[in-house]
Amino acid sequence: MAFLGACVQEGRVFADDLARGDLGTITSTYSATRNSQNPLIPSLDSVRGSLAQFLTLGQGFVSPDGPKRLDSNSDYAALLNTMLDQVRKKHDRLERDAYTDPLTGVGNRRGYDLFVDELWQRYQPFAIAFIDVDNLKSVNDRFGHAEGNNYLLQTSMHLKLHRRGGERIFRIGGDEFVLVSPTRTEAELAQ
Repeated sequence: MAFLGACVQEGRVFADDLARGDLGTITSTYSATRNSQNPLIPSLDSVRGSLAQFLTLGQGFVSPDGPKRLDSNSDYAALLNTMLDQVRKKHDRLERDAYTDPLTGVGNRRGYDLFVDELWQRYQPFAIAFIDVDNLKSVNDRFGHAEGNNYLLQTSMHLKLHRRGGERIFRIGGDEFVLVSPTRTEAELAQ
């Protein structure tokens, strides 16, 4: 009976460490060879292994080069993989939406700020062209906002069609667009 009590107590300590996420302590304290007499440890160690894999996957989710799926054929792993795929897709869509103008589909002010900041961080030369759409207020007043939106859509489509490789377009205000062009020289910009 004392042996069983010791096994249960050791299992509780293991479970407490597991609940705290202290996987390092668990791994060093409860190795299968050292605690082979306790019949609870292999089951709890299996849970520890699954949790370690799940934590690795979670860290991989936030790291672009990390693993993206649980390596297991169990129904539990399949369910978690499905859930992670759905979360990843929603995250990607939210991130894309956060940096895209919903009307025109070009980048928005946040996208512009982020892109320019990235260029600055890499010390990459670039040019910026500010484009202000004339008479948008008159179009809105005279023909309605639907026609004004059409005016903006036509402008953004024209800008997209005539941009060069590497150039990005952003709508940073109601009638203001910005074209960011990575360039090396003024002659390259003139083209």
